[in-house]
Amino acid sequence: MGRYAQVDRSMWVDEKFLTLSAPKPNAQTLFVWLLTSPDASIIPGTYRIGLAGIAESLGWSTKTTAALLSELERAGMVRVDLKARLVWLPNALRRNAPKGPDNIAPWEKAWQELPECALKAEVWQAAWDHFSERDPKFVERFEA
Repeated sequence: MGRYAQVDRSMWVDEKFLTLSAPKPNAQTLFVWLLTSPDASIIPGTYRIGLAGIAESLGWSTKTTAALLSELERAGMVRVDLKARLVWLPNALRRNAPKGPDNIAPWEKAWQELPECALKAEVWQAAWDHFSERDPKFVERFEA
């Protein structure tokens, strides 16, 4: 298991951080951005953002960003529905699980804000599977 470290997501909009030299577009930086993005939903690993929004946030072209998202998707690190503007990191819930059933109560509103698409159904199934394996109290709260 990796060591835990908190990262303040606001670094991506910090004035000093933005004055630093930026990396050339690459999949590793894109993945780190996704992990720490201020655009993340409260539901671990979900982002209601499109290709242009990601590209603009990083100062990259949409063509390059699309290619890098595809690279991450081929590696199984991300799932993307560009039409619905939904991005999901499949391992995020496992690596950033809520501490208790009450921690998922605020997810209801965030869930409703995610676009309806097949990828959203995948996220739901993965979350259901995750909570079913952990504790019946999570499942009760998840169903509520």
